[in-house]
Amino acid sequence: MAFTTDLLQSLVPITQFNRGQASRIFDRLHSERQLIVLKNNQPSAVILSPLSRAAMASPSAIKAEPILQTF
Repeated sequence: MAFTTDLLQSLVPITQFNRGQASRIFDRLHSERQLIVLKNNQPSAVILSPLSRAAMASPSAIKAEPILQTF
């Protein structure tokens, strides 16, 4: 259940970027590992926090803990 809640909270409609809320969205990456941008209610992009991106660059981190989920 926690996974579903986390996934739903990580969804960001692309219209929030159009409304000038990009700064607030990027600030969320201080406390969240990734955000999923929706366009027409479909996943369009994934924004990773710098720590998540660094973990992806390390091959051992990828094997130990997957960062991206499939849709």
